[in-house]
Amino acid sequence: MVQVIWSPEAKGDLNESCEYIARTSSESQAGSFAARVHAVVESIGLLPYSGWVVSEYGEVAIRERLCGKHRIIYRVDGDTVRILTIIRGAKRLPDTLG
Repeated sequence: MVQVIWSPEAKGDLNESCEYIARTSSESQAGSFAARVHAVVESIGLLPYSGWVVSEYGEVAIRERLCGKHRIIYRVDGDTVRILTIIRGAKRLPDTLG
């Protein structure tokens, strides 16, 4: 298993998504979403190259896994994975990531 590090942006993205889900659906669904995201991130730690290369960036090290309608974007760097952002699939990715 590799070390998984969450960027401040990714933590903020998850919090923002959970707050939105809690407002528009329920606290229970927000908690369920957060648990699913954490499960996907845990699986990334076990198999970091299991995600797809993010086509917008074209770098082999920048990959993604899906969690419902959200994209979990991460960078593989040796024995470390950095979770860069969690973004709803319909949103455009930024030109660069941290």
